[in-house]
Amino acid sequence: MWKRKELKSSARSNLKKRYWLIVLICFLMAYLCGEYGLTTTLSKSYTDSLDNASAGTTQTTSQRTLNTDDLGVIGVFIDNTEAGHALKKSYEHPTKGVLTGMLHSTQNRVPAITNIYRAVSKFIGGDLASAFVALGAVLLYIACALFIKNILIVGERRWFLENRLYDDTSITRIGFVYRDRCVPHVALVMFVMNVKLFLWFLTIIGGVIKYFEYKLIPYILAENPDTPTKDIFKLARAMMKGYKWKLFVLYLSFWYWMILSTASAGLLRLFFLNGYTRGTEAEFFVRVRHEAIANQLPCAEYFHDATLYVSPDPELTMYPGVVRKDLKTPITIDYDRKYSIINIVLMFFMFSIFGWCWEVSLHLIQHGVFVNRGTMYGPWLPIYGTGGMLVLLLLKRFRKNPPLTFLLTMVVCGTVEYLTSYFLEVINGQRWWDYSGYFLNINGRICLEGLLVFAIGGTIFIYLLAPLNDQYLNKIPIKIRTTIAAVLIAAFGVDATYSHFVPNSGKGITDYGSILDYKIGGSGSAHSIVTASSAHIPRLN
Repeated sequence: MWKRKELKSSARSNLKKRYWLIVLICFLMAYLCGEYGLTTTLSKSYTDSLDNASAGTTQTTSQRTLNTDDLGVIGVFIDNTEAGHALKKSYEHPTKGVLTGMLHSTQNRVPAITNIYRAVSKFIGGDLASAFVALGAVLLYIACALFIKNILIVGERRWFLENRLYDDTSITRIGFVYRDRCVPHVALVMFVMNVKLFLWFLTIIGGVIKYFEYKLIPYILAENPDTPTKDIFKLARAMMKGYKWKLFVLYLSFWYWMILSTASAGLLRLFFLNGYTRGTEAEFFVRVRHEAIANQLPCAEYFHDATLYVSPDPELTMYPGVVRKDLKTPITIDYDRKYSIINIVLMFFMFSIFGWCWEVSLHLIQHGVFVNRGTMYGPWLPIYGTGGMLVLLLLKRFRKNPPLTFLLTMVVCGTVEYLTSYFLEVINGQRWWDYSGYFLNINGRICLEGLLVFAIGGTIFIYLLAPLNDQYLNKIPIKIRTTIAAVLIAAFGVDATYSHFVPNSGKGITDYGSILDYKIGGSGSAHSIVTASSAHIPRLN
């Protein structure tokens, strides 16, 4: 019979081996899927200041400061050190952006569906067809929860299971459900589970019991996503019989880490506790799974992926994989590939056009007005393509280290954005974006929010989008790809030349003050990232 100390010891060992990658995965899951309850005491202190100011009970915007009274050790550090004073100063004025809005809505428990409703309602125009807007918001929220959030939750469980045995498990394994093309079934099972939990929680006590009874369902799906819905619930109930209380006590055994996390303003939770608890939970599943097989529980025959728990070759550092019989051509993602020049050119335009569509669409949703973003007139924002290609080419040697790649992507994209902003202002005497008022900004040219957005987007581009795009582009005859690239380069050259002398400007473009004050924060690429013409980019060298 296993003991809690054994589970925690194994979890700590795995955490030490892949520390930064586990921290990154837990961070992404927290903000993309709402896992772990990542919001810290530090952020809450700042958000409380926002709430009080909006109610007219405290200082004005220019006087707003960070409340350090409830921050424990962190508060003492902030009040008594030079570095702490600099941190406190950075909190005095930020009132804009997605991070501020996210923290504000999170701390006040504003449902995501409410934010969606507000944005769409603003686009349509006030209360016009509000019932349809609300319905559309509900459907959009459900779709995101079903086909993104729940899929990634199962994928994260899969990653932790593989990481126990295989030291080089790639972060892309989080998307294994998409790769194996079993999204509909996994989405259905998770949807049924959430509906049942919601209904059971109406009885309060029943909800608590079912919460622990269904806790292993994502892990069952992580091992075998083809398990029939009815059998999954039967298996989960059988596995947790006699173990619900033990799992509760296991969670409770982290109480002292929770107290320390509060004393550190949540930083301990971010950099240690999230990965530690998830790893321990995975170890719990493994032990209970072995007992289910040994005791021949109903439906335990669906546990047939032995390579997840016993390596067929001690030298293997990556999961060898079990191909589904009905999947003749599984999607493969080789992120460590070499890219041809023609494909790099095409992906530059693809990423630039995507950036333009992203910013224009968000501005349209927020304000109900079409605005051609950027200094150019064509449907492209070159800073997206430039940033994407730079991280793809310059960071090739670091691809096998995702956490380092994430940080270096932040550095590369931040450098490009800062220098682009500087030279645009020098050359044209005006700015195309200004992050003054955003959390942790540098001279209004870059901010933490923008760096995080670029880092997340760049990492996804390196490990997922670029390999898939390259794979599909290679299926197009080289003559057709060359022709398309030539046409795009010619059109881009004409646009770049004209916009160099007559840059695109005006309301919503260089008149950025009117587009940054959002009630829920953010604009453009999540924070009004307006880009520079490629005609100016060479001047960065």
